[in-house]
Amino acid sequence: MDFNDLARQWDNARRIERAKINYNEIRKNLG
Repeated sequence: MDFNDLARQWDNARRIERAKINYNEIRKNLG
């Protein structure tokens, strides 16, 4: 595994975390 693979995985993980947080925020706003 080279650095680009690591960076890509890290980027994907952050994107997934942000999507989860956004999903929770939307559900809270909808009640």
